[in-house]
Amino acid sequence: AAPGGTSTLFHMQMLFTSRAWSQATSSLFELCAHREGAPISWYAVPAADAHLFEVAVAEGSFAGNGGGDADGGASRYLEPQIQSVLGRMTHASPLWLKAGGVRTCRLVQHAGEIVVTLPGAYASWVAHGYSAIETVAFATPSWAPFGALALRRQRWLRRPNRLDVGALILAAAEARAVLPQEQVAPLLGAARHLALSELRWRRQAVGRIAELPTLEAASSGGGAGRRQYGGVL
Repeated sequence: AAPGGTSTLFHMQMLFTSRAWSQATSSLFELCAHREGAPISWYAVPAADAHLFEVAVAEGSFAGNGGGDADGGASRYLEPQIQSVLGRMTHASPLWLKAGGVRTCRLVQHAGEIVVTLPGAYASWVAHGYSAIETVAFATPSWAPFGALALRRQRWLRRPNRLDVGALILAAAEARAVLPQEQVAPLLGAARHLALSELRWRRQAVGRIAELPTLEAASSGGGAGRRQYGGVL
């Protein structure tokens, strides 16, 4: 099994079976082994163009780099559409994407071959006929920075975390004594990023609570106080 691997999934496909555009959970690496059957056509968008892809699909048009924010996602008004993309329910022609400036690439996978998608990349496939493939998501030390960013993005989009990214990165950082030196730096950097982000989120939460009127003030305010609390005390 690949180091850091999750449980494998086995897919039995027929002619024109396709997978919608998607990223691996928490921006993990994803390995696809073609066991037998007809070839599969893969299409991919590199991680550097993932934001352009999301905005293009969400808006249905191509507006360059507009709509971005510090959290690496589309503007808040695009959030429902982005949720649809992340929910693996979106099909879009690679030619349409390329026409709008989103870089795409294509390859054909035959039986006995392996394809690995990189963190943050979007990918989809179409089967040429009956085929059996096996997929698994996995992590290496080089994945840690992508995992930290994926956690930040999932929180911004209020999506549940299917993988405890923080615990995984911190556990790996604690085991740094047995890792090669070149693999330690990304782990420690990601762990530091997670710690600083957690402190910032907690300060923001405390600040929002401090801005709320006290329960006593709300009670003395009668109806106005109740309206401030949305009718719940």
